[in-house]
Amino acid sequence: MNLSEPQLHVVVIVLGDLGRSPRMQYHALSLLQSGHIVSLIGYTGEDLIPDLISYVSNGESGDMNQLMSDDSLNKSEQQPDFPPQGTLHVVRFEVPAPSFLQRVRVVYFLWRIISLALWLMWVLTFRIPYNLKAPHFVLVQNPPALPLLIVARVYCWLIGFFLCRKRKGPGLIVDWHNLGYSMLTSGALRKVAKAYEKLTAPWADAHLTVTNAMKSFLESEMKLPPEKVQVLPDCPPHMFQPRSLAEQHAILQKLHPQLEKACPKSWRKEGDQSNQTLFTVYRDGKYSPRLARPALITSSTSWTSDEDFGILLAALLSLDSKIEREGVNLRVMVVVTGKGPEKAQYEIQISKLTLHHVAVTTMWLEPKDYPIFLACADVGVSLHTSTSGLDLPMKVLDLFGCQVPVCAMDFDCLSELVQDDVNGHVFQNSDELADQLFELLEPLQHDQRVPCHSFGKLHQYSEHLQNRLRWHDNWCLHARPILEKVANAADHRLYQIEATDAAKS
Repeated sequence: MNLSEPQLHVVVIVLGDLGRSPRMQYHALSLLQSGHIVSLIGYTGEDLIPDLISYVSNGESGDMNQLMSDDSLNKSEQQPDFPPQGTLHVVRFEVPAPSFLQRVRVVYFLWRIISLALWLMWVLTFRIPYNLKAPHFVLVQNPPALPLLIVARVYCWLIGFFLCRKRKGPGLIVDWHNLGYSMLTSGALRKVAKAYEKLTAPWADAHLTVTNAMKSFLESEMKLPPEKVQVLPDCPPHMFQPRSLAEQHAILQKLHPQLEKACPKSWRKEGDQSNQTLFTVYRDGKYSPRLARPALITSSTSWTSDEDFGILLAALLSLDSKIEREGVNLRVMVVVTGKGPEKAQYEIQISKLTLHHVAVTTMWLEPKDYPIFLACADVGVSLHTSTSGLDLPMKVLDLFGCQVPVCAMDFDCLSELVQDDVNGHVFQNSDELADQLFELLEPLQHDQRVPCHSFGKLHQYSEHLQNRLRWHDNWCLHARPILEKVANAADHRLYQIEATDAAKS
C-alpha cells in the first residue's frame, strides 16, 4: 500500500494539549495532504494550527467549533499549501484531577494513570468514526509513556480481535520526542517508569525519533531492531518563513500597545502612531525599518523547570550594564512568548528589574500570529535543556524556518541542530549569553534603517539558514517509507478475511 493512495484511517494520539503539540499536528497535516482519514485525539486547550482547520469534519469537539467560528482567520489563512483531500476528525477531552488527591504524590500518580487509561480507552472506543474505515495504524507521541503505550497496544489488539478477528490488528507507531521516565524526579517512580517504558517499547511495530542520538539509544538500551527505528528530524513547516516588511509592519502594529507599554517613554516617537511601530514605519506608500530602531530578541518557553529562565534574566542585566559601560547607542526589546506554570513568578522578577537599555515583556500569541512575529526578530534565545540529552527544541526550528539565528543553551546532541558560529551561538551560562548578544546586536547602534537579522554576523548566520528542508518534504522522505511498511502489514491483517470471504462466495 502506498501512502499517496487515499485509503488509510490513521489515529493520532497526544496525551497532552493538542494545540501545544506542533509535531503531531504536522503529522496529521501531512497525512491529510496525502488524502487520508485522520482521527486526532488529545486534550482540550490551545487552538490548532490554521492549516488543520480547513480539514475539520463534522465530528469535531466543542473547542474546534469555537475555532471554526474565529472570524479573524481569513480565507487565505485557512487554506493549506495543498488542496484539502483527507478527512479530519478531532476529539479533545479533559481528565478530571481532584485537588485533594494531589496532597499525596503516590496516590495522585496512581489515580492519574488509571483515570487517563480509562478516559483514553473510552474515547478510542466510542469517539472514533469506525463507519468511515477501520484504523490501519495508530501514531502516538511519547512522552508520556504511562499509560499511553500499553493502552494504545491493547486498543490495537482489540480492534484486530473484534473488527477483523485477528489479535494484532492495526499497527502501532511511537514518535519519540523524549524519554518519558527522564522527566520524572522521584527515584522510585523514575525506576518504575523506566522499566515500563523498556517493557512496552518493543510492542510497537515501528518507531520515529527526533535525533540520531535517540535512535542509537533506543537500539542499544531498549534493544529495538534498527530496521524498525527511523529518524524523522524536526523541520519547519511552510508557515515559518521570512516575511515582507508589510507583513512585519502589520503584526508589529497589532502588538504595538503591548510592546510600547513595556519600553521606556524615550523609545517612543512623536507623530502619527497609525503609520509607525517601534521597529517599522509606513510612509509615502512604502514600508521600511524605523531609523535607529531597537533590536528585537524573542524567546519561546513553556515556563517549566526544563528551561531556566533565570539565565536569560541574568544575561539581560549583564547586557544592559555592558551597553551602559561601553556607551553604545543600542536599545534591546526582549519578547518572551508561551504559557506555563512558572510564568507568573518570573513576571514578578521581571517587574523588579532595573534596566535602562533593555526592555522585557511576555505575551501569548495566536497560532496565526506567532510565525509572522518570529520573522520580525533579529535573534532568538533557546533555554531548552533536555532531560534525556536526546531531544531537540522544536522552537529553534520555528526560528530557523524564518531564517532567524539563535543563541542556544548547550546540551548533549544540540550540535545536530545548532552549529556554533554557523547558524547561531551556543552558550553555557548567562555571561556567555550576554557577551554573544552584545556582539551580535552592537552593529545596530548606527543610525541606519536596518532590516531584521540583516546586519553583522546575524546576516551571515541567516544566509546559512536559507533553503532548509520543510516539514512535508522531510516527512515524505523519512517518515513515509516506514509508515507505508506498517500500513501494508495492517492492511493485509485487516482485510485478508474479506478477500477470503469473497473467494468463498
